[in-house]
Formats: sequence, C-alpha cells, structure tokens
Amino acid sequence: MREVRGKVLAISILQNISLMFYCIELYYCLTTFSKANNRIFSYPYLGIPIPIFLIFKILLMTALAGLVLWDTQIILCLHYFGCFFSCHKFIQNYYNKLTKKYGGEPYIYAFHRTRYKQMRLIKFVDICYSLTGWITILYYFLNSKIYNSKQTDINAYLLLVLLTLIVSDLWIPLLLFRNINSLLIRYDEIRREIELDSDDSELEELNVKMDRDVQIIH
Repeated sequence: MREVRGKVLAISILQNISLMFYCIELYYCLTTFSKANNRIFSYPYLGIPIPIFLIFKILLMTALAGLVLWDTQIILCLHYFGCFFSCHKFIQNYYNKLTKKYGGEPYIYAFHRTRYKQMRLIKFVDICYSLTGWITILYYFLNSKIYNSKQTDINAYLLLVLLTLIVSDLWIPLLLFRNINSLLIRYDEIRREIELDSDDSELEELNVKMDRDVQIIH
C-alpha cells in the first residue's frame, strides 16, 4: 500500500497546484478582465461565464483537497523540511511520540478505501462539470464571429485556463483511475493468494499485522 499512498499524495500535490492556478485565474478574471468587452466573461453564446465556472470549479477542487487532508499528518509532512525551520525539534518530538504510540513508523497519509471512493465520485462530478468550461472556451476560439485575435491578453488568459483544465481533468484522472486502481486490484489479489495459501498460524500472524496497520492508520 506504500505505492498507493505515495501516488495519492502525488496526485494531491497536482490537485493543489491546479487549485492554486484556478484561484489566481479567478482573481484576474474578477479584477483585470471584469470590465473587458468580451461576452465570455458575462453572457457567452454557449456555456457559462468564466467567473461562475471558476468559482464552482474551485469549490469542487477544495472538496477533493479536504478529503486527502483529512487523512494526512501535516506535521509529519513538515518533518522532511524541518531542518529549514526553527521548529525542527518540535517536529522530531512529534514524530517520535507517534512512533512510540503506534509501535512503528507512522504514516504521513493513511489510505482509506471509503474516502478514496468519495474522491473518485467527486472527481467524476468535477470532470462532468468541467465540460461546460471546455465548451465555453473552445467555442470562443473556434467561432470566428466572436474570436478577436487582437485581444491577446484575453486569449492568453483563456489558454492558461485551458491548460489548467488539461492537467486537472485529463492528467490527474488518468493517474487516479488507472494507476491507483490497478495497484489496488493487484493488492487485493495478493491478499487473496496469501489467505488461500496460508495455514491457521500464518493467517493469525497476518491478522495481527493487519490489526497493527489499522492502529497506525487511526
């Protein structure tokens, strides 16, 4: 499960970077382009206004980040960067305290299948909602009647939004649904093989190890 936890954290980092870009794009949309003479920011011919799209997109991405954050030990994440801060001793003491409490190395992120299913559900809703943004921006670029090549700042801004959508709605789901799901399927197969090939004493030892993992997770 170490690979699964690592990939979830890696995907979470990509999610948070995308969320940061969406927040920056919303800020510029409400400030720099709020008075722009372009219908894509107010009443587009097809789709929804970019500010409204970004607001709900940020809410969905925040919900995803919150699910990962729920099972993440933030202080342990800082453990790797503790040497750069004066609180290094505090982080080290916290790490030793958890190690003693759980009888082993504590997890930075504790994987839960239930919350992982919730992540997949929210991500599916997020992708479906993102279709409105794709339609709005692509219709703008493909329709020569509303596309203005002279508005280079607006065109560059919309291309940045489109690039962020590619990362958050194509690359991240590919990692989330393909890589992690394949690892979970393989993990379940290994567990079934162990249960079938083990005698009672080995099963008892396996259950003890699994109970210990549950204690570390919680």
